[in-house]
Amino acid sequence: MRLANYGKGRYDGTLDVWDTWPSSFICEFSALTPAEQKACLASLVSTIVPNGDWAICGGEELLGGYLDSPGSDPTRHALFEASLEFQRNRGVWWNALNIQEQMFWRERHPEEEWLPAREPPSREAASITPLSVGDERRITLLNRAADSKAGASRPSPITPRD
Repeated sequence: MRLANYGKGRYDGTLDVWDTWPSSFICEFSALTPAEQKACLASLVSTIVPNGDWAICGGEELLGGYLDSPGSDPTRHALFEASLEFQRNRGVWWNALNIQEQMFWRERHPEEEWLPAREPPSREAASITPLSVGDERRITLLNRAADSKAGASRPSPITPRD
């Protein structure tokens, strides 16, 4: 659960910067011998990859900065690939990927788009309802945090000018 929250928090802006768990996890992991680290990583990958949730991204985000680059070890590579595949299947934007992920994708898929372009709906097909005076509609959002800078649209009553 913690890895899933950590992975999702990277994308939706809800990562708790005061949480000491990630640092303590890395400290414990780094204290292991290389053989123990490899066994821990293999156990982690065999547990989280089949579930196909945000824990894959959490594991990659947490351990990816500590471990060698993808391709250096088959298990490390499997975690990285699974993280990219999960993000792509979830529709994570290209700009939300880190530089290493973008470079890896471009090298492996030079002719393929990360996500197919989507056209906005026509005005007739859009499902935007009119707003009443005093109602508000959020039209932009930087992240899901409560203090995110959001842009909103709110109609105001028409007041006659003298």
